[in-house]
Amino acid sequence: VAQDGTVVVNQKTFTLADLEILFKKTSQLYPQQAVVLRADQKTFHQNVVRVLDVCARAKIWNISFATTKEG
Repeated sequence: VAQDGTVVVNQKTFTLADLEILFKKTSQLYPQQAVVLRADQKTFHQNVVRVLDVCARAKIWNISFATTKEG
């Protein structure tokens, strides 16, 4: 999750709606799929929580957190 709230998965930008579709499909195929949620150190918590909400709706519970420093 970038500082501006942009969500990137495997170098592709997703809207939250598209991310939810991706995560739902993924969790159906791989019920134990893990997500590593990485955010810029200046990203607002609200943007991270939105992605966590998407994970919950997709029934993904195996979530790890990481931070990145501003480049």
